[in-house]
Amino acid sequence: YTPEAVVRFITRAVDDILVSDFALPSGLADATRITVDGTAKEEVHRVQIFDPAAGTGTFLAAVVQHIAPRVKADAAGRLKRYVEQDLIPRLHGVELLMASHAMCHLKLGIALKEIGYRPSTTAPRLCVSHANALDQKAGPDQTAGTAQILCVLGNPPYGVMSANLSEAHVALVAPFRCVDGTLIKEKGMLQVEKNINNDYVKFLALADQRIRAAGCGVLGFVTSHGYLKSMSLRGLRARLLETFHTIRILDLHGIGEVREVPPDGVADQSVFDIKQGVAIILAVREDRPLNGKGRVLFTELWWTRDIKSATLSTARVSDFSWTDCAAGAPNYIFHPSGAAFDAYS
Repeated sequence: YTPEAVVRFITRAVDDILVSDFALPSGLADATRITVDGTAKEEVHRVQIFDPAAGTGTFLAAVVQHIAPRVKADAAGRLKRYVEQDLIPRLHGVELLMASHAMCHLKLGIALKEIGYRPSTTAPRLCVSHANALDQKAGPDQTAGTAQILCVLGNPPYGVMSANLSEAHVALVAPFRCVDGTLIKEKGMLQVEKNINNDYVKFLALADQRIRAAGCGVLGFVTSHGYLKSMSLRGLRARLLETFHTIRILDLHGIGEVREVPPDGVADQSVFDIKQGVAIILAVREDRPLNGKGRVLFTELWWTRDIKSATLSTARVSDFSWTDCAAGAPNYIFHPSGAAFDAYS
């Protein structure tokens, strides 16, 4: 379960980034196509939307609801053509649990019906697969270097005791085992291995890989915030800085495993009903070469769950004051203090 305010904020933020960073006035509603070079010229939609841990379809349904005002402004005939030709083919989800997968289809069907869509006899099937996205076999088709804009968003699972330990799953996080080309070797390697195999870390690796293959894109995840300063995940941070031009971190705290102390007088709570502190990452890979490393901008939100939810329900990226972390070698800390945690977290 992902709080609605968090889902709405991430969806709104990704939409705003498409408008501001990619000059696409329609944002997530964009229906433009680009030509892919291959054995034959083929047109594909430029903006693809992918939730690799779709659950019951909360994020994908939020995309439909968010762009609804732009779509409803068109005539009914145009609405049907748009949904069937320019929306459903761009919405991609993968969910491992059968019950959640079925609910995802139902929720998306309801969301489309609520915007006034009634399917034709030739309507395409929803692109939501019953699979494990980490197996690399599901999700949008991509051709390396096509300059597709892949928007990866969602709330991937967290779990130190990961069941995703196949050779392919472990290979996903291989880029996170190095910093600037040097393999990480240090005390506590068992703890390092435990953290790097956490499921949310693997989904960050999947998003990194897919957006690189697409050519450019936007990542909008809510995950554990343990990777922001943990010594055991500096390879993850270094890799993300090699992939994305700009990374924005909104730390929602919630105390969690890093044993943070909130400012005086602040009673801090997680936006989830869990003990783990969380953060939102909004990362942008532009359609241009990245020379060196990208930059990390940081902001945070303390206080009670209700206040955090109320803020996120209406906030935009531009409403926050962002601080440049000046993340540099050897640890590339995603926090303005530059301080890493000695304990693995």
